[in-house]
Amino acid sequence: MTEKFEEWLSRYQQERNPAANTVRAIRSVVPRFLRFAQEKGRGTLDEITREDVIDFLNSQEARTSSKKIEERYITLFFNRAADYGLRVERLPVIGYRGPTDVPRAISKDLPRPSFKP
Repeated sequence: MTEKFEEWLSRYQQERNPAANTVRAIRSVVPRFLRFAQEKGRGTLDEITREDVIDFLNSQEARTSSKKIEERYITLFFNRAADYGLRVERLPVIGYRGPTDVPRAISKDLPRPSFKP
């Protein structure tokens, strides 16, 4: 996955010409996340899910505001990777809200509580 990241970063820099601080931040966040995903058994970019990103952010000891910035860089990477043909589809919107944002299964079949005034 690191080869795909380097390919992505090279292409992104050519197209967008981001500031040096942005490149430094991307180089700090995305490879760390990719290592985390590999440790969870993800072998390709296509195997990585929204829940993996949330798990990663929850595992970090940074403040929530810093985690939201990391989320943006990870989302940027995955969405551009899809645009560049390095991933089949874009990553679904993460919308990280903080440590209480725990990945969970949501079933549409569960009855919804009704609120009566």
